[in-house]
Amino acid sequence: MSSGSEKRLSMDELMALNRPEPAEAMPASTRIQTHPTEEEWADLLDLLAQLEQHTETQTVLLRTLSNQMTGLPAQEQGPILFM
Repeated sequence: MSSGSEKRLSMDELMALNRPEPAEAMPASTRIQTHPTEEEWADLLDLLAQLEQHTETQTVLLRTLSNQMTGLPAQEQGPILFM
């Protein structure tokens, strides 16, 4: 697969070429871990509680609709009923 003009590299050379960059070469924003403040954490918990409430409401609506659909004919039965 390789042409004759390509240089064959030793395993050490290949490993050196593929070695990840040291942490010092990374931008500072990548290295610094930021954590939410107590106020931000409280806001996140409030949003999570709201999301849980909305999810519960949607679940109740879907269950209600699903229960109402049990009396209707299945898709396969539709053409037979309307002949």
